[in-house]
Amino acid sequence: MDDTLRDSATAVLGLLIFTGFLHHRAERAIVRDVSRTAVGGTFGARVDGRGLLGLAIGQADTVFVTGRHFRSEGFPFTVRRGEGIRAYVRTLRIDFTDFTLRGIPVRRFEARIPGTSIDAGRAFFDERIVMRTAGEGTAEAVVGPEALGAIFARKFPQYKNVRIRLRPGFVDVEADVSALGAPLKLESTSMVGLREGRYVVLESSVMKLNGKDASPQFVESVHKTVNPVLDTDKDLGLGAYFYARALEVSDGILTVRGAARVPIAPMSPQAKEQEKSP
Repeated sequence: MDDTLRDSATAVLGLLIFTGFLHHRAERAIVRDVSRTAVGGTFGARVDGRGLLGLAIGQADTVFVTGRHFRSEGFPFTVRRGEGIRAYVRTLRIDFTDFTLRGIPVRRFEARIPGTSIDAGRAFFDERIVMRTAGEGTAEAVVGPEALGAIFARKFPQYKNVRIRLRPGFVDVEADVSALGAPLKLESTSMVGLREGRYVVLESSVMKLNGKDASPQFVESVHKTVNPVLDTDKDLGLGAYFYARALEVSDGILTVRGAARVPIAPMSPQAKEQEKSP
């Protein structure tokens, strides 16, 4: 092997080692930042660069972030203003499964967010992911009857022994209630609606009390009590991240689809002063 060929091979090998190091460092930083707001669970990350030189020049095609079996009070992603060298990601993909968000079990949350950039210096030197920009993408949240049961137990303690079944187009609810001190068995079959991008409501309900048809007035009073049965903002803390546009009820699951975004974090007083200074 002549010297030129050997030097070229050495350079290519060095580049592969360097980009491999960047991959490992970036993936470790992502896992570390995502897991800091969670309890338990398993997290993973994969960074796909744009070709051989992708990460070396601050370009990634896709970043996959996965997590499962964790508990959290909110998502860790925010956009923070700031200067410095940026690394760009064409698509950020989030795939969380079988986790608990604000005490509510969620079977799956997936999001695809385009046009993301991060602070390259913080990622490389501090192993911290500081997001600088993010576009609007798409998201899908999937919950089962256990999620609605947990919400009922927390928000509507007057309903006891709640049993919920999801089937195509309908939600069936059975519960024990009390009226004037008398125990009653409530059976309800409802369609599901979506309002204002965040509220899941029961509507067009048919109800029975102890096996007899409930009056329209009673049905209306129950609607006023329990609606919205799910508020994606207050119940799940997704208001800043997710705007719901469609929902579907099928066998055993309720799926909500909509727009995904990453909120801008409020600036600290120190950062505001620095921004004002010349």
